[in-house]
Amino acid sequence: MEFNFTLPPLTPTLEFLAPVIISLLILFIARILIGRLITTLYNRGIIGIGTRITLFRILDTASIIIAILVIVQAYTAALTVYVVVFLIAVLIVTMFFYEIRGFTAYISLQLLKYIKGRYLEIRLPNQFKPIYGRIVSMEPFSTTIEDVYGNRVFVANSLLVNAVVRETVPSIPIKITLRISGEDSLRNAIDKIIDVFKHGLINVFRINESQVVIEKVTKDSAVVTINAIALSLPIRLSDITKLLDVLRGELSSYEPVIEISY
Repeated sequence: MEFNFTLPPLTPTLEFLAPVIISLLILFIARILIGRLITTLYNRGIIGIGTRITLFRILDTASIIIAILVIVQAYTAALTVYVVVFLIAVLIVTMFFYEIRGFTAYISLQLLKYIKGRYLEIRLPNQFKPIYGRIVSMEPFSTTIEDVYGNRVFVANSLLVNAVVRETVPSIPIKITLRISGEDSLRNAIDKIIDVFKHGLINVFRINESQVVIEKVTKDSAVVTINAIALSLPIRLSDITKLLDVLRGELSSYEPVIEISY
């Protein structure tokens, strides 16, 4: 039994070069267009410098691999190369599934402009208690969230991208228990609380008068809850102490008991 086996010509011919040149030219144009898109997103502030560098590295690596595949396939005219590359790709995706998912979520979060620089209420999947804070940094696999007191929480991007996000205002819930002698006494006490914020006795907080809540009223006492909205973040301990001192001084005739909810 005889086998006739011939190698493809080693000298490049026009029939061999034409499809290779066209494929590489299309690849080169696609690389330029995608690169300009990434640069435009960076210039508009949609993505950060770290994301831009990472995307260009991925783009360049993919372009080189595709170019090599085009040349090898055109010369050998075999599908073995594609089978090997496919198996390697499946292996890489299987081994680095969580890293790839985290980085994909990172890219998606970079495109969400409304979550940057704002104070948010974040409800993560399968978590009953929300996280309050602003995003101070975003890395390829995790995001740093800072609350009103400067405490930081690190959340995986794969969780954050599926979270329910609502913009809110940074505030401190304050509960004040007062000794009162009647309806007029309670009204005067609430007016004094509002005046503390309205007349600039404390400059780093303000309140919304419509959010002053009377939780409980008895014959000789009342419980009032307010939300002190912070005008600058993070809130310093000295600012909280000053606010409590001012409230205690203005409400001294009502024997106030002041509690802060953290």
